[in-house]
Amino acid sequence: MLHQAELIEDWNRAQSRQPLNKIAPLESAMIPKIIEVRPLEGYRLWLRFNDGRSGTVDLSAELWGPMFEPLKDQQLFAQAKVDPELETVTWPNGADLAPEFLYETAQSCVAADAHEAARR
Repeated sequence: MLHQAELIEDWNRAQSRQPLNKIAPLESAMIPKIIEVRPLEGYRLWLRFNDGRSGTVDLSAELWGPMFEPLKDQQLFAQAKVDPELETVTWPNGADLAPEFLYETAQSCVAADAHEAARR
């Protein structure tokens, strides 16, 4: 849970009438930001996030609809970049993906890979 330890510590400090600690804004912890992207084969992206985590996402099942179907063109897909204003992955045709979706997908893939490696 976000900031749970800090909140508990501040609660204890408040009960003993001690000054409270400052807690970092939740916004920076809640919305991941993509700082690097590398397009890979098979409609996959390697991503690095602002918290230092990285992972690979497979977008092959997400490329449908008028905005994302054009990304089935490998040359267009390979033009993925990080938009400095949106802080997520974008393409020249205007397609972009929510950084929260990419973060959750990348982290679940990392966890699945670790689970698979442990089974070997």
